[in-house]
Amino acid sequence: MNERQFQNNPDYPATDRVLRLVVGSHVSSTDGNGDMPNQLVTLNNPEDHPVIDKQFTFETKNGQWLINGVGFEDVENRVLAFPKQGKVQRWELINNSGGWSHPIHIHLIDFQVTKRSGGRAAVEPYEATASKDVVYLGQNEKVQVVANFAPWSGVYMFHCHNLVHEDDDMMAAFNVSQVDLSAFGYPKTTSFIDPMTPAFRSKPGSAAYLADIPVGVLKRFQDLNAYPDSRGVENALRGFYATATDAADVPVSTGGSGGGGGGKTTLSTKTSSSKTSTAT
Repeated sequence: MNERQFQNNPDYPATDRVLRLVVGSHVSSTDGNGDMPNQLVTLNNPEDHPVIDKQFTFETKNGQWLINGVGFEDVENRVLAFPKQGKVQRWELINNSGGWSHPIHIHLIDFQVTKRSGGRAAVEPYEATASKDVVYLGQNEKVQVVANFAPWSGVYMFHCHNLVHEDDDMMAAFNVSQVDLSAFGYPKTTSFIDPMTPAFRSKPGSAAYLADIPVGVLKRFQDLNAYPDSRGVENALRGFYATATDAADVPVSTGGSGGGGGGKTTLSTKTSSSKTSTAT
């Protein structure tokens, strides 16, 4: 990630030359360019949740970039949070350093940025009015985000998106515990962690397939009309999660005390330097 002229992060050579966007003055086709709607989608933001559930400090120790003192290679302790599926949590992200800033990316969820203290001391307008999956944690700042941990259970990662920090271990994981689906006739061992059928999985990147994406693949997705009432689906899920209980006897991870999260994952292979994991 290039951070040219942003706060005081070093600007590494040539990182501004990875991607170039060339915007022309004329278009060759207007197909599919309908009129802009009067109103875009209304965001279904998480319910009000004033209590801070988790705090995560992004810091350096002995040359490593860590979260709450833990790096991703520490497979026994890197699961730092256990939010419950379909429940809302507030996280506080902390940077006590004046030397670096961190773009923090949280997988699975979209979150709402609600508060920034220290540093710039304000939530930017573009942050306040949109769902985000990355937030900039500046020098000497604390940022609070609120999210609904749905729809999938399982192990997911969160990390700094500065690639130098990320590669030097500023990544951790959270484990979304699965709700009990037995009331719907499913065994408690049922899991929908992997929702993808073969039709939607990645395909070999042949020239013919790539050419078919804008005119064929996307059209087929649209024609599925999978969620004609997406707001109704969201409301139904919220109603279900409001009363759902955990499938506590089928934990996604097992073990004893761990770094910050009260448990340790058994879903990855422990090596001295590997980042192999089932986290998504």
